[in-house]
Amino acid sequence: MTDGELTADQILGYDSVVWLTGLASSKTLTDTDQAILKEYLTAGGALLLSGQDIGYNIKTTEFMTTVLKAKYLKDKAATRQVEGAPSPRIWLGFRADVSREQLMG
Repeated sequence: MTDGELTADQILGYDSVVWLTGLASSKTLTDTDQAILKEYLTAGGALLLSGQDIGYNIKTTEFMTTVLKAKYLKDKAATRQVEGAPSPRIWLGFRADVSREQLMG
């Protein structure tokens, strides 16, 4: 979205946000990123968060457990399919293959 510092104000007007960290294997979500996304989600925003090693990098953070309501299970998941949750409804029915082959073409 921008080459500069992103602020929560820049994304608060959107119903949904797709946040990609790409192939980064460390520092996938900075404390600032987490604070921005927390403010956005608390305001009712819908988030699709994707990237390599996000879960591994933030598995013990309050952001992972409380804000995302997620739990890190293991490295190298057997599936590369993602499916939208029924709430918020904006992602209902969403399905995607996020394998490296699909993403890198």
